Amino acid sequence: MKNKDLFYNYLLRLSDVFGRFSILFVFFRNNQYVAFMKRILIIFLFIFILHGTAKAASFDPHINWKSLKTDHFDVNYPQNLESVAQDMGRILEEAHANLTKDLKWKPWGRTEIVLTDVTDESNALASVLPYNMIIFRVIPPSPDSSLANYDDYLRVLVSHEYTHIVHMDANRGVWKPFRMIFGKLISPAGLTPLWVREATAVYEETKQTKAGRDRSTYSEMLLRAAILEDNFPTIDRVGVYHWRWPSWEAAYTFGSKFVVYLVQKYGEDKFIEFNRRIQSSPLLTMMNHDARNVYHKTFYELWREWKEYLTEKYKKEEQGLEKEGLTITEPVVKPSWNEQFNNPVISPDAKKLAYSLETPHHSPEIRLKDLETGKDIRIAKQMVSGISWKRDGTKLVYSASGSYKTYSAYYDLWSYDLKTKKKKRLTYGERARYADYSSSGDKIVFVSSNAGTDSLKVFDVETKEFSFISDPLKEPEYVNFADPRYSPDGNFVAVNAWKPDGGWKIYIYSADGKSSRRLTSRSGMETSPWWSEDGKFIYFASDETGITNIYKADVNKGNSERLTNVLIGVFKPTTSDGKKFFVRGYNAEGFYISSFDITRSYGLDDRVVSEITFEAKPTTADVDVKEQEEAAIVGEKIGADINHEDDTEIKLYPTKKYSPFGKSLFLPRFITPYLAYLQDAFFISFLTGASDPLSWHNWIGGLSYRTDAEHFGYFGQYWYNRWKPILGVGINDYAVDFGDLTFTSALGRNTVHYYEQRRNASAHITLPIKRQALSARYFYEDRMPITKLTTPEKNALNLGVFAGFLVGYAYGDAERYLASISKENGRFIKLTGVFTDSIFGGGQKNEQKIFSGDWREYIRIWHHQVLG
Repeated sequence: MKNKDLFYNYLLRLSDVFGRFSILFVFFRNNQYVAFMKRILIIFLFIFILHGTAKAASFDPHINWKSLKTDHFDVNYPQNLESVAQDMGRILEEAHANLTKDLKWKPWGRTEIVLTDVTDESNALASVLPYNMIIFRVIPPSPDSSLANYDDYLRVLVSHEYTHIVHMDANRGVWKPFRMIFGKLISPAGLTPLWVREATAVYEETKQTKAGRDRSTYSEMLLRAAILEDNFPTIDRVGVYHWRWPSWEAAYTFGSKFVVYLVQKYGEDKFIEFNRRIQSSPLLTMMNHDARNVYHKTFYELWREWKEYLTEKYKKEEQGLEKEGLTITEPVVKPSWNEQFNNPVISPDAKKLAYSLETPHHSPEIRLKDLETGKDIRIAKQMVSGISWKRDGTKLVYSASGSYKTYSAYYDLWSYDLKTKKKKRLTYGERARYADYSSSGDKIVFVSSNAGTDSLKVFDVETKEFSFISDPLKEPEYVNFADPRYSPDGNFVAVNAWKPDGGWKIYIYSADGKSSRRLTSRSGMETSPWWSEDGKFIYFASDETGITNIYKADVNKGNSERLTNVLIGVFKPTTSDGKKFFVRGYNAEGFYISSFDITRSYGLDDRVVSEITFEAKPTTADVDVKEQEEAAIVGEKIGADINHEDDTEIKLYPTKKYSPFGKSLFLPRFITPYLAYLQDAFFISFLTGASDPLSWHNWIGGLSYRTDAEHFGYFGQYWYNRWKPILGVGINDYAVDFGDLTFTSALGRNTVHYYEQRRNASAHITLPIKRQALSARYFYEDRMPITKLTTPEKNALNLGVFAGFLVGYAYGDAERYLASISKENGRFIKLTGVFTDSIFGGGQKNEQKIFSGDWREYIRIWHHQVLG
């Protein structure tokens, strides 16, 4: 499961690792071995440190980490997530039983689980290298997210991520002996296109629960827009990560819905057979070969077939909607450079519109558009969650994400003064999302999260004190809130709330927190409440017809009526007079902001105009065709046959203090081979390594052989990454090819092809400080000739022991975005000094001082063209 920033953030972290290790590992410039070792190191870092990073203390070292063990999992978590960890343990074991049966594979060994609550963005990451491991963020997604359709977020999350583990761990047929030799490096399914991996996981997340993205109106909206606007992606495009919309969503949405189509038309057993084939076939990445064997068609043919089916379906829906009369919307803010817009909020005088935007080309922004002049300005470069106007129109309050105490990234309250044009941070570490001013402007209501459960809180602008509206002791566990809005008189708060008994609905809370109730009793996912000026009505978005439209509900009676009839979907209503609305709309290029005038009501029609079906057919090996039809599960019925534990019998797992010293650290699970051809010789190496789940302790080691020098070498590195700074030690033995050397003596000239052995040991320390890093390294290196030389020839070379220190300083503030070609708009500076001396253990003739510097400027001159 992945939101749009996760993959990119991990790539950035990897690049950060490479940069820091370039400081930690020091070789001399004429050493040809450097290039080979860097390649090996990069290969290892990509497959091994994907779940860790050289950034000091990836996880807060000050908190008390604990562990619990189930039959198949080790769950590692901060102490404050004890309850979540117990729930996760039970859900994981259920998922193991169901998914291993469905996918017909049981992963080897135990799966390491890490629970975190250090960010306000929901997500998770699964990896089978260096061992089976999943990192879960326990905070649930917002109702704006493609992940918002969940009945139990932890169960949806686990079903998705553990499907990845089972799917990618599987190795069959010809790959079995290779797995025995190279271990976890062998993962045939890991080389399949992105849509195959993610579609398999999304399909199972939907099948194993009563929700999931394959039942989501959000997913249906993306398909409908692509078909009706003739902008349907090719199957190749959904097979990779890319930055053009729908970006990473394509694999999850289009890929998974494609799999649903295949399952509904050809049966689930066919898709399972296809996966078994790719896990056993020696023809890696030859997807269409396996498709022909299973479906008797290529995936290109099946994709076209699916597109034709969707075209017929959505054209029929379009005709029905047009007969009813479509709501005409006018674009207010149009995307110009792959921009995605959100959070539109009209000013009290209806003259300005505040909104947020995200783009793969630069940092997120908050913008302000003058609706009279059309002038559109940026007021802040921040990632936001909710914007609100002060009633006098002089200030904005919003929630923005930022770093908190090094190890966390939380949302906090900020204000922007339109007169002074200055922003101000109001809270620190409150995890404050979805801010809204009270009518008097002296209070701000917001949502705060802790351990996957939200609270409605109030910030007093004058006293700086906090209070609760929702009672954490009375609300159900894992309740979630979004978009709270004060009523005009300040006595009530309308809020979007997810509760276990009904999903996302609009609730009304009294401002003192003494009472709460549902706004309506209707079905569908309700989001984004907005009060009418007189406080008698609430406008909101709902997908109860299968397409998200804007509704109006009577606050006292709960009666509601539909105000729009759109073809694709509209969200986030905001209005100053109840007549002209501004909304977040969608088309095949992404999200934009538009407006419309209320001209009619569409009443209380309960018809579902865009039907979503999810049908999971048992395999033909288990039941006959008639039984398949009877067992077909549509809509909420799916999941009825899934094995869930009896909630009345809650099993508690024993817990203990987290220990990094276990099999994960000491038992390497893979061997990475490396082969390079060097003109007339080969360089061969084998590398392995391991890390504990929290990456406190990390090591790599390996052997190498160079054929021209006939030299066996070795290398090893260990680094301790729990605290600032990073500490490490290393050893290395390798051969250097200096080419032909000619020695002149009284006896004449003697030319030899010279190889030199270098054996070293080192200890290093690195201290990252935000954009900077300080490092120091002690090294002891002995240089010895491999080629036979006379004593005078040896004396002519710099042989013997070199020992001393390398100190370094690095600074970098260059930017990089999803669409970047390289770093841009910033600089990278690295200064190093190498000091060898006999007092450090080196030879007297090998004393030297070397200073070097590297300064790089990156200036973006047009789009992502950079002058460096």
